[in-house]
Order: sequence, then C-alpha cells, then structure tokens
Amino acid sequence: MSDDIAQQLESLLLAEQDVLLQLQQTLEQESRALLDRDIKTIDETAKNKRQLLLTFEKQVGSRQDYLSTHSVTADEDGLKSLIDQQGSNKKDNLITLWNTIRALFSQVITLNEENGIVIQHSRLRTRNLLNILHADRIQPNLYNEKGSAKDSSGSHKLGKA
Repeated sequence: MSDDIAQQLESLLLAEQDVLLQLQQTLEQESRALLDRDIKTIDETAKNKRQLLLTFEKQVGSRQDYLSTHSVTADEDGLKSLIDQQGSNKKDNLITLWNTIRALFSQVITLNEENGIVIQHSRLRTRNLLNILHADRIQPNLYNEKGSAKDSSGSHKLGKA
C-alpha cells in the first residue's frame, strides 16, 4: 500500500514539476520578447502562460484531492505528513522532488514579477511619449472668477489669463 501511495504521489509531483519547468521556459521566452519588443512572441507566450497556469492549477487540485483521500490536510503540512509515512528511500526522493517544486515555483514567481516590472516601465514610457506627442492637446485648467474650471483651448489675451 505504501509503495502505491509513494508512486502515485511521485507521479503527481512529477507532473507539477514538468508544468513548472514549461512555465519557467515560457516566462524566460516572454522576458526576451519583452526586451526585444516582439509583439507576436509576447502574445504567444501570454497564451501559453495562461494555459500552463490552468494546467498547474488543475494539478495542484489533483494533489490536494489525493491528500484529502488519505486523511491528511490538503496543504504542505499534509503532504509532508504523507511523505513521512513512506519508506526512507521513497521518502527521501519525495522530499527532494517537493523541494525542487518549491524552488521552481519561487523562480517562476520571480520571473513573472520581473516581466511585470518590464511591462509597467514600457507602459509608463509609452504614456510619456504619447503625452509629448499630444502636448498641444494637453491644456492646463484655468478658472474663471467664480472658481469654475474653464476650457483653455481657445486663445486668450494676456489680460484675461
């Protein structure tokens, strides 16, 4: 029975690891595309990323369901508890696999945050460039004698300003 549990747990964790590796590669590809401003690749990686995240979410759900069926909590503590119940050789392999998944997950989060920062800087740069291009359309608010905002698009004599 313990061998079956260890094998099934290993299978679940290997599937998660595989998706995280694919997600890591996709985020690295997205990073290069962002720096190169390659819109086509950015769109492709965004689609891949969404699909991989959905797949990862399903796999995590499968792991949580599996843990629940073995009367442990569906979280990291429950996973560690179930791993501790396995034989020493299988236990060591499962712990190593889980630690690898945690490290990969951390790397994926970092890569995604870095890509988000690049996107934010790009948006800000684009907004600033558009403001420069449309400077003639950006007018300061002027106020009349009653304190109401007044359109400043028309020409004004110095005495009225």
